[in-house]
Amino acid sequence: MVFLDDQALAQLHAEFLADPTTTDVITFEGDPAHGVAGEICISVDTAQAYAQKNGHDFATELLLYVVHGWLHLAGYDDLQPAKKRIMRRAEARALKILTQNKISPGFALRR
Repeated sequence: MVFLDDQALAQLHAEFLADPTTTDVITFEGDPAHGVAGEICISVDTAQAYAQKNGHDFATELLLYVVHGWLHLAGYDDLQPAKKRIMRRAEARALKILTQNKISPGFALRR
């Protein structure tokens, strides 16, 4: 898991997905044969901006991005509307489980 600023994630977005715009999460598949599930790259800037704009808690927003990336590694897709709905339900379930069991990390932004 890599936490980046908008500029760094936009650079990865351009390099690997031919899209130079900012985004929240990019997930790269790993090689399970070598013990690597993959890499989740998350924009901390986007999480902070979205949380502030929508009155959300930063830590919860960042945790959502972690869950989103993990679900991509688990095979979920969000490019088609039907698959996106399935992924959103899985995100909500995962966040509920993490929150109810008090195992969500207490992310804080320090610069």
